[in-house]
Amino acid sequence: MNHWTWACVDGVLILEGFILALALTPWTIRLAGRVGWVSHPDGADDRRLHAAPMPVLGGMAIIGGFLGVVFGNLFLEERIPEVGR
Repeated sequence: MNHWTWACVDGVLILEGFILALALTPWTIRLAGRVGWVSHPDGADDRRLHAAPMPVLGGMAIIGGFLGVVFGNLFLEERIPEVGR
């Protein structure tokens, strides 16, 4: 594979991860609300300036997008040998 082919493959992987993280974000927001993993505003702490409780599971969507791309492409590599070349 030449340089441009690898650049295209990298671009597709980055796009896959972005779309998957974007799709997982609303789900993690709802999950955080149900489980109670939210940051509540209080007057004692100057860092929490929000007016309503905010979910704190944002990183889970990003990690899920990354791991989804990694394991998904490993699965494809096993099924389609040309992907791994």
